[in-house]
Amino acid sequence: RAALVAIATLVACSRLRPSAAFLGLRNSSLARLKMTIPNACSATSVEHALGIPSGPDPTLQLQATLDDVNDDGTRRAVLVVGAGLHRQLRALTRGDKLATSWEAFTDWNGLLASIVDVYDLPRVVHEDPAATWEDTVARIVAATGEAGRKADANAAVLRPGDAEQQALKMLAKELRNLPADHHALEWLGRLLLHFRDVVCLNYDPALEMSAKEVGAEITRVPSSSSRARSTLGCSFTWTTQGRHGRVWNPHGQARCPSRGIILGTTSYGQALSAVTKAWKRAKQAERLHESGGGPAYWQARRAVTPFEPTSESGYLLMLTWVDLFLASDLIVIGTSLDRAEVDLWWALHQRQRNLARVPEAERPKTLLLCGGQGPQHLATGPAGISVLRFDQWSEAWQSLNEQ
Repeated sequence: RAALVAIATLVACSRLRPSAAFLGLRNSSLARLKMTIPNACSATSVEHALGIPSGPDPTLQLQATLDDVNDDGTRRAVLVVGAGLHRQLRALTRGDKLATSWEAFTDWNGLLASIVDVYDLPRVVHEDPAATWEDTVARIVAATGEAGRKADANAAVLRPGDAEQQALKMLAKELRNLPADHHALEWLGRLLLHFRDVVCLNYDPALEMSAKEVGAEITRVPSSSSRARSTLGCSFTWTTQGRHGRVWNPHGQARCPSRGIILGTTSYGQALSAVTKAWKRAKQAERLHESGGGPAYWQARRAVTPFEPTSESGYLLMLTWVDLFLASDLIVIGTSLDRAEVDLWWALHQRQRNLARVPEAERPKTLLLCGGQGPQHLATGPAGISVLRFDQWSEAWQSLNEQ
């Protein structure tokens, strides 16, 4: 009897996993996708499967999300990319010399630690890049203070904020030297043109360079004197072939290091205030629309010329990346969503709370694509994240660049 039960269980599990061809997936990369949300049939232990909500097949969700487009052909889903983009660009770069130049970008933690080389200090790399940065700033303060006291007993010790600004300027200089390989940038440019909105967690100009590579007209959005506005508002817009799009840099850009880079635990924590305020204003803008919210509102809010009303107090309720996290499908790739990035996690969890009363089938999706097993801290699906695993990272990226 036990053997019959075991056989029946295996048969049931096999029926729960229909092939991509049977499901009618047109995307060849999606046909090789594997789902990593644990279930009772695939979990290595019963305990690992407990508490994991079941839902629609993420493979089908991704295909449907990629097929949902605006009138100009750009996808409605918001693409969120991180430092893993550099590894993909390096793989596409032709020529050993340029490929070697990518090393500074593919080892982000190492790049942060290397800042201390100027001060003749040994490098210290922690597992968490945010901790590496905080340690780097503290050691610069300590080292310059000791050097100053040796030269002058009355010399003032460098303040942490000033030390961080020095380090940010050095980091920004490194990030401006992005290897401009035409083949890699053309590939990225074609990917960019598929999406109305792209949220980039990196600081370098790769996306702007790639947009120019495919002939798009770039318009930089002027940064105000407010640090919050420069990181909440979009960085630049692009237009080409009747398509229009925007790029957002929540953590800032290398071209504006003094007030345009949010890096490290201290900065992430300080950013929470601006993100919280942006969330409240996003909800306020929704109430001011004639529809009062819903699909009509979001279509207007995310239009090429977005709906940006003025509040009763006279404040412009501009579109921000926080709006995009409020009610849009999110496709995340090239980032593990480090827990130190509390501003992003606050927005993701607030999004989950905000949508809790919406039927599951109608909620916006949060799909994270990865190569291999994926980050362990995302395995249980926090903040409603569904992890989609590909055998290779290149397949995950290519799934987004196929028609």
